[in-house]
Amino acid sequence: MSNPFEQKIENEWEQFQRQHEDELYPNVMLLGASGVGKSSLINTVFGRETAPVSHTSPKTQGYCTVYRGRDHASSVNLIDTAGYELGLGGTYYGSLQQTIRQGFGEGPVHVVWYCIAVTNESIQDMDLETLRQLSSEPEIRSRVLTVFTKCDEDTPQSDKARALAAVIHEEIGPEMPVFETSSLPGFPLELPSLVSRTAVLFDDTDLRENFLAAQMADISAKRAAAQQTIGVATAAAAVIGAIPITFADAALLVPTQVAMVGKIVDVFGLRSLTAVSQTLVGNVVISQLGKSLASGIAKLIPVVGPLISGAVDAAVAGAITYALGTAAAEVCAVNTEKALRGQPVAWNELFTSPEFLDLVQSLFVQRLPARSSAGLPPVGKL
Repeated sequence: MSNPFEQKIENEWEQFQRQHEDELYPNVMLLGASGVGKSSLINTVFGRETAPVSHTSPKTQGYCTVYRGRDHASSVNLIDTAGYELGLGGTYYGSLQQTIRQGFGEGPVHVVWYCIAVTNESIQDMDLETLRQLSSEPEIRSRVLTVFTKCDEDTPQSDKARALAAVIHEEIGPEMPVFETSSLPGFPLELPSLVSRTAVLFDDTDLRENFLAAQMADISAKRAAAQQTIGVATAAAAVIGAIPITFADAALLVPTQVAMVGKIVDVFGLRSLTAVSQTLVGNVVISQLGKSLASGIAKLIPVVGPLISGAVDAAVAGAITYALGTAAAEVCAVNTEKALRGQPVAWNELFTSPEFLDLVQSLFVQRLPARSSAGLPPVGKL
């Protein structure tokens, strides 16, 4: 018979999944001439081969290729456009404007990355004209970011990128953001800055979180998003414990904790990294986290409980939730980075390793320093 904690977690995880089945994903469009590296930029930022890349001729056919997140185990929709020289002639901008406003059945385009390769060492008239037209519409202008690609082929002083940026700022305006990028390992350049600036453009919290979850260029941004989730969950848990609950009622914390860890798993993009996505992530979150709570983390409650008349108060409830979330975020961050480097990851042991349980305990004790300094019995090893 399964532990009550495990059953409760399983039920809450299934509910968490259902709530996210119909959520909206952010729409990011990539513009620019053919062959500037739009597909390579997609694959670099999102950490896997989503868009086909050709080193001899462009692969995108027709006006655009749409990569819907749900079809690629991702939480972002990408619109990779054909180069304007392969596009619609005099109707190019009109079609582009319509696409930005209406999208492709997934809502309007939220962000535009306009790509220009520094290897060209000049900006084509069509690039400038398109940027002018985009910038002439206030509701679109604020969503356009200029991305210089192939910057690994620039000089160490970024002479080519600096020259192109000067043209952009003179012709389009000094407020137009520009970012230097490369698709080669070891040349991240301003990819993290591109990610953070893009995230700011999403007014909707869910869209912003889904974008940060999909991108793999800036793990620090994922960590920051996870910390926000942990802060909200810790406060919610403290409210539940404000009227001290008994150990038997500690399962009241489970919905908050499952939603928290589920969001942390999502923000680190584990579904896209694990390939077998739903099944494996389900096993990790439901089975492994359930066992951790039941046989590991839950041991903290009866140890501390007697100190407050057999009840779990706000401080303990918040500390347990904080420790669980912070440890989960750290484990996810470390293993996401390992996966991106091509190193093996034991996904099935994500939340059951001794390291994870020790980290939870350490964080829990740190969160309640007053109890230790007051000479109260220390929390034992899990």
